[in-house]
Amino acid sequence: MAAGPAGGGGTEQALELARKDVYKRQKYAKDNPEFSFKAGLVEGRVITVKEIESLATMPSKEELYSKLLFLLNAPSQRLVTAMNAVGRNLAVVIGQGVEQKKFKEA
Repeated sequence: MAAGPAGGGGTEQALELARKDVYKRQKYAKDNPEFSFKAGLVEGRVITVKEIESLATMPSKEELYSKLLFLLNAPSQRLVTAMNAVGRNLAVVIGQGVEQKKFKEA
């Protein structure tokens, strides 16, 4: 497998292509039991069958980005929800007080 130009994210692109290629080959191997992996080569390094399987099951870059953004966004969503709850609860209590005529008129 050939890597892209140096400094241009070539390694990331090569790994992504390798992951997709390994996934396709692993799926083919599962569909055809007579075909099996013995070893692999990634960036000039020999990898084992276990490493091939972990590479094939690794999530895509887009999926990792979406998970990271969700984790970064979740605390702020919780904070806004809690802040809105205070006003909403106050409005409900005042509304119930008005309905039950618990406030004195001035």
